[in-house]
Amino acid sequence: MKDAIQRAAGEQVSVTFDLKYRSGLIQADPTQVEQVLLDLVANACEATPGGGMVSIRVQNEFSSADVKNGIPEPNGYVVLEVSDTGAGMQPDVQLQIFEPHFTTKENGKQTGLGLAAVRAIVEQSGGHISVTSAPGKGSTFRVFFPLLQAAEIDHDPETGAAPMHWSDAILLVEDSEPVRTLIQKGLTQKGYDVISEPDGSHALARAKEYGERIKLIITDVEMPDMNGRELARRLSSIVPNANVLYISGYADDAILHHGMLESNAVFLQKPFKQDELERKVREVLSPPSKKGLRRFRAGDPTT
Repeated sequence: MKDAIQRAAGEQVSVTFDLKYRSGLIQADPTQVEQVLLDLVANACEATPGGGMVSIRVQNEFSSADVKNGIPEPNGYVVLEVSDTGAGMQPDVQLQIFEPHFTTKENGKQTGLGLAAVRAIVEQSGGHISVTSAPGKGSTFRVFFPLLQAAEIDHDPETGAAPMHWSDAILLVEDSEPVRTLIQKGLTQKGYDVISEPDGSHALARAKEYGERIKLIITDVEMPDMNGRELARRLSSIVPNANVLYISGYADDAILHHGMLESNAVFLQKPFKQDELERKVREVLSPPSKKGLRRFRAGDPTT
């Protein structure tokens, strides 16, 4: 939504994003969440009419200040935070901003949903919203969406749910942009957190950032800067417990004949259907006791 947010903010307001880390899965209507975010951004921009800054963060931090603001102690939250450097609010205004029909705008100048509707959407998703503000010191809205726990998203593979914890990730390395985009979109729709990179050099850098969160490496066998086998070898020191799934347009017998892979590597030939890829991903990620398959790790000498 970055482009839409920048357009909504206009030229006088500088928008910054702190979205470096994936914060987990929530259960909510995407369209409604987008509308909540746009409405909070619109309110922040209106509070900085002469220009200023709006900051948007997504993270999991929960503090004692949140407890004081009436937010229940969490099993875990994904926190969406929108802050501005605007005029801020008096305490009496803060007490009323979530009430129906309350507004500080002149008649005919109301925009967006209104904060009462924003709170209703958040609460419909099982979440909470708070505001911290002071005159001349800007405002910070924090939206708390309950974090889906592993037990809520780890189901039998036949259901199509991802057999991974919410914080786990897949590293996808494919030099063809159309193929890479299709794979990432399909796996993301199934609930997987996919880190997508076009070559081995970029993949190594991202692996250092994500570390042990990477549980599976999907890599093309033949790529310009380094092949998939060499990439897996280099990744073994960074993510030694990650499984590896190789993909290639070559048939498996050709791959083996030319010594590109060992005979017991996990391989999927392109082109493949999305359900074939999803099935293979579930097989590789499932424990051997359930699937009777060996778990091929990035550090294995046979991969």
